[in-house]
Amino acid sequence: MKDHPDDLRVRKSYVQLLILDHQTDEAAKLTEEILRKSPQDADALILKGEILLQREKADDALATLQQAINGAPANPVGHYQLGMANLAKGNINQAENEWRKAVGLSPNLTEAWIALGGSAAQRRDWTALEPIGEQLKKIAPAAADGYLFHATARINQGDAATAEADLNQLIRISPQSPLGYTKLGQLRTSQKRWDEAQNFYREALKRSPDFLEAIRGLVDLDFRRGKAAEGLQFIRAQIDAYPNNATLYFLEGESYLRNKQLAEAEHSLSLCVQIDQQNAAGFALLGRVEQALGKTSEAITNYQHAIALAPKTPICMQHWVLASKPREIGRGPKGRISEL
Repeated sequence: MKDHPDDLRVRKSYVQLLILDHQTDEAAKLTEEILRKSPQDADALILKGEILLQREKADDALATLQQAINGAPANPVGHYQLGMANLAKGNINQAENEWRKAVGLSPNLTEAWIALGGSAAQRRDWTALEPIGEQLKKIAPAAADGYLFHATARINQGDAATAEADLNQLIRISPQSPLGYTKLGQLRTSQKRWDEAQNFYREALKRSPDFLEAIRGLVDLDFRRGKAAEGLQFIRAQIDAYPNNATLYFLEGESYLRNKQLAEAEHSLSLCVQIDQQNAAGFALLGRVEQALGKTSEAITNYQHAIALAPKTPICMQHWVLASKPREIGRGPKGRISEL
């Protein structure tokens, strides 16, 4: 860029690298220099939108990226980033629409396919997830996402053999990653092949001792086998090793709740939200525990925290309503909870 200060392609590529490296101050400075000379430069507006997203200014990012798309409607990266801005705002349908436009314009845009796959998995739409996995396996055969999405879709449609083949391929591609082993552990757990599941989870933890999904899997396995005490002891050992990890306290609280040890669950979840005050799930579960303990005002406060952090999460709102307005809930003719 120093050698070719007037080459916009070089400058924009450098800005993109700065964004990827989270150097947003320098990236913003260089982007604004481009926009001062050319206010409608779509690439620069997209870069500015990415910077705003990284700075968690979703409203500003949404407006900037929409401006970019208005000027360059055939720009696939612009549609992808506009989808990410909508996701940050909780506008899932609009986000998916933008990602579909992105892959329609550029069928090999891996990031947009991954975003679509993540959304389909979140919605548990396995018939939509399967072709996304197939597409990713074609365009990015050395990446994990396609195999993971395809395996998830197949196992949830009753095809364990194909799912296992996908996960074995995932391990061949990334033998040092804990992900493939963890997913095979989950598959074996669903098949009630407990010892094999345990071995896969342990293989995952050999590669990443603090991999939370594998930790959760081992604890779930102990509960399924009627060994709740061992599961709780295992989590406590993890907390001793990583005492500032809020998610471990969340898992401990979740496990205590599962074991109907409400006071212990309350203590663990209180520590979770003390460490991570942005943990909406921690506040929501703490509210649920306090509600079960009869601490209604504390429960309402924690639900309100959860709603403030994750306003589009229905379960937070549902529990808050149940805690704060119990007299407004009636039973319909078939015993169902009536609408408020």
